[in-house]
Parts: sequence; C-alpha cells; structure tokens
Amino acid sequence: MSAADAAQVAETLAGAGAPDTKPQSPPSNEAAAAMEDTATHTPANELENPTEGASNDPPAAVAAAADEAKEGEGEEDEEEVDGEEEEDEADEDGEEEEEEEGDDIPEGETAETLKTKGKELGRANDLGEAARHLSWALELKMKELDGEQFHPDSAVFYLEYANALLKCEENSSDLFQWDNIVIAEQDTKSNAAKKKEQEAEKEKEKREMTGEELSQKAADKIAATLSGQAPPEEEAKGGDVQMEDEEDKPADDLQLAWETFECARKAYDNRLRKLETEGKITKEEVMDASFVHVRLADLLTLQEKVEEAAEEYKKALEMRKRFDLPYDTFRAPSLALAIALGQTDKTAAALQQFEETKALFLDYLDGRRGIRCPEEEREDNQITLREIEDNITELSRQQKEGDTTKANVELARKVAREMAGQEKKAQEKATATTTAVLGTVSSENAVEKDADGGAKKKRRVDVGGAVVTAEGGAEEKGKTE
Repeated sequence: MSAADAAQVAETLAGAGAPDTKPQSPPSNEAAAAMEDTATHTPANELENPTEGASNDPPAAVAAAADEAKEGEGEEDEEEVDGEEEEDEADEDGEEEEEEEGDDIPEGETAETLKTKGKELGRANDLGEAARHLSWALELKMKELDGEQFHPDSAVFYLEYANALLKCEENSSDLFQWDNIVIAEQDTKSNAAKKKEQEAEKEKEKREMTGEELSQKAADKIAATLSGQAPPEEEAKGGDVQMEDEEDKPADDLQLAWETFECARKAYDNRLRKLETEGKITKEEVMDASFVHVRLADLLTLQEKVEEAAEEYKKALEMRKRFDLPYDTFRAPSLALAIALGQTDKTAAALQQFEETKALFLDYLDGRRGIRCPEEEREDNQITLREIEDNITELSRQQKEGDTTKANVELARKVAREMAGQEKKAQEKATATTTAVLGTVSSENAVEKDADGGAKKKRRVDVGGAVVTAEGGAEEKGKTE
C-alpha cells in the first residue's frame, strides 16, 4: 500500500467517526461491530498481510502510512468524545429549558382553578404536583390583591399551600429521619455544635419577636419565594445559599410550611373579624381558621416540640367552642391535645383532658347531643375510645404513684420533725439535770471542812464596821470571836 493510499484510508476512517450535528440514536450491535472492524482491524490486516497487487513501497513508506493511519484513528476517537460531550450538553440544556417552562404558570388558569386542581392532585396523593399548583394559585391570588399581605381573601390560599407542603414532609418523614441519623453520625462535633447554636439563635429570635413581627417576616419570605427571589437574609449570605447541602432541603421546606401557616393564621384573623362584623361568619370559615392551628400543631409535633404543639391544639379547640360549633367537631383537637399533654410531665392536665375527650366520644357514640355516630364510623370510634380509656388508666396509675411518693416524702419529713423535737426535749432535760447536780456540788463546796470532817469556823469579813458571816448574819464590830 502506498503512503497516499494509507492516508486516504485514514481520512476515510476519520470521516466515518465525525459526529453528526444532530443527536443520533445508538447504533445496533451489527453496525457497531462493522464500525469496529473497519476502524481497527482492516488497516492492521492490510499492513501485516498485503494482498496481490499491493504496492511494493519501501518499509519507510509503509511505516509512514501506518503512522498516518494511527493518527487518523486518534483523531476519530477525539471527535467521537467531543461529539458525545456536545450531545450531553444539548440534552442538559433541553432538560433545563423544560424545567424552566414547567415552573411557569399555565396559561389560561386562574387562582381558583389552580387551587381546585391542586386539591384534586392532593387527594390523588400526587403531593409534589399538588404543592406546585397551589403555589401557583397563591402567586396569582397575591397578584390579584396587588400584593397585599394578610388580605382576608388570601387566607384559604395560604392554608392550602401550607397544608400541601406539610403533607409532603409528613409523607417522607421516615426517610428524613433516617437521613438525619446518617448525617448526624457523619457530622463532626464542631458542626453539630454550630448547628445547635444556630437553632438556639433562631428560637431566641422567635421568642423576642411579637406575633405581628413574626407574621410580617413570614409574609416577606413567602412573597420572595413565590417571586423566585432570595429572602433578604439569604441575599446577605451571597453564594453560601446556593452551596447548601441537600440534607438541609427538608428543613427548609418545613420552615417554608411554618411561615406559610403563620401567614394563613394572620389572614384568617382578619377574615373572621371582617365576617363577624358583617354577620356572615359560617361554620366552614371557623373550621378552616381552627385547622390552621391544628396543622401548626402537627408541624410542631413533627419537630418534637410537644409543649408548643399542645398550645396550638388548645387554641383550635377553644376557637371551635367560642364560635359554638357542633360538639362533634371538638373530638379531634381534644384528643390531639390530650395526647400532646401526655407526652409532657403534666400528668394531671393530660388526665383531665383525656377524661373530657372520653365524654365527647361517649356522647357521639350514644347520640346524646342530637348527633349520632354513623354506623360506618362506629367501629373506629370504639377502638379510639378503648385507647383513650387505656391512657386514662395509665395516667391514673402514674398520678397515684406520684401522690404516694409525695405522701411518703411528707411522712418522712413529719417523722424527722418529731424525732428532732424529741431529741430537743431530751437534750433540755439532760441539761436541766446537769445544772441541778452542779448546783448541789457548789453549795456543798461553799462550807470548808477540816481534816476530821468538822465544819470550820465561819470566816468573817470586815465590811464597813460590820462583820458579815458566811451565813449572812451581822455582828457588831469590836466583839471577840
């Protein structure tokens, strides 16, 4: 083979390996085998076993032709790699464009239609799409209201979006808990301390802020999130926000849910006030407003903040009672409150709440207040009632043991006081006896005795012309002894 022929073969091979500008489907196994045979085996076979009619060029020319052929193969490989990279980049660009298009609000939709579709998706357990549609609904509603935060008409949109976010978290809470365990095991002590310090700082900030300030801050963050902008504090951090680890995402979503519930709470406060003034308040409106507190409590329970959760359940129950809702609507928040209190050290309060909840379930099952439990719900309510009774039994035992311990402590203190009193009396008696004995000895020692046991003569002391004897008598001065 001549050098020109070898060069032509190499050029042909390089041309065969040049990538097409359009994405191509993967070749079949037969085509791949043929390409491999052409690109690799043919030139080598021709060089090693030249056929008849092949050129009788000198070995140097043959070597040069072989080198050219190898260079052509290398160029082919490079071009193939470049082609694959271009295809990957094109695919990634296409995916990014699809994602960007997917985040756009569908044309022709309104806030109401998106809210309806979002709720339907939620019932179908497509929670991610439900949250997406409800976020669009909230965004459109805020535009309709010119961005007025806590507007009475925005309340239900805040609630539905927050509820969808929380459902997503509840649905994957087991996975998040496992991830947190793995992450915690991998964290260094310094990182753990840093996280703890940051959480403490956030809690301190929440305690120092008023309810109005919390709601306003939450509304600002929700508005920034819906508009695709970073919240003010995140903008201050710069690039750090984009460098967050994936494990932080669940906490961020849960935080977003809490902030949206806060906005819903404030908006419903305004809505109920408006409807009450107009005399148009309904059971459904009160149920929705109290449901904000129920779901806030559920969120806090998910974070293992049971005492704060108990406060929210209590607010929900009190709201339903204040607006005279049917008593059967009390059962759920009353039971949730009892369970939350049972997880604290407030045994007496938990026991009382379980007793009240038991009465509500009995009334519902027996239809004592005009509302009877439907037959299809009776078995579930009876099971719940038995669980309530089990909790009452256990809490009563704990309270009794606590009372017994308290009584034992009081008895021990009483016995200790009595023993201390008896010891004091015995000590006083012993002291008095010792004093009497010492007094007798002193009196006896006042009379000096002679060697043979007889009493000595009384001493006389000259005191101003009188002689005072030891017995206290006085004699005239000048008399002899």
